[in-house]
Amino acid sequence: MSYKGVIIEESLSDSGIIKELEIVDTYISKTTARETTPWLEQWTLQTVIIPEEKIEEFAKRLSALIDKDHISSWYCDFRNDTTHYVIFSEKVFKLDRANKQDYNEIRTFGIELGIPTTQLPNFNDLDENLSEEAMDKALRPALMKVGEDDTVLPVRGPSKFENDGYTYIFESIGQIENFTGLEEIYKDKKLVYRLHCHGGIIE
Repeated sequence: MSYKGVIIEESLSDSGIIKELEIVDTYISKTTARETTPWLEQWTLQTVIIPEEKIEEFAKRLSALIDKDHISSWYCDFRNDTTHYVIFSEKVFKLDRANKQDYNEIRTFGIELGIPTTQLPNFNDLDENLSEEAMDKALRPALMKVGEDDTVLPVRGPSKFENDGYTYIFESIGQIENFTGLEEIYKDKKLVYRLHCHGGIIE
């Protein structure tokens, strides 16, 4: 079973490896303070497919290529229905997608490196009711824009984000100390995903 994931070209010391893979989508995002990469003007996100028999090889190669001058900013990840590879500089994690503890461990590792928590994979982000296409075209790029829209709290994505037939919408009520939120994704105006969330500050 093949693996699908996103590589940010700017995260690699040599992006030539991407040409060896099947590219299924390219998305360019202008950087803001949210991305914490002030030395870059943009991120080039390449959605790629890696055959199952090649995943171990490419995981090791990508791990060696991640920009070592900025290891606190980068990782890449690839998944199929059962397994999720999360790749940091010189460190590869192979996760069971049904095991929440696996995700707790890689998030702890990433946070210790200095990677913002909003950019790390989360067990709840891999909702099996949401298609891989919807995640790649709507959910993931929308979540990368958290904090850019001051009309909603900086806890999920912007109030609205559109890409290739998908529309992401997020609404929040309350303050950061105590809030509720509603996140929805539409494909060609048909609702395909809904998430209710709430949170606040615990003293």
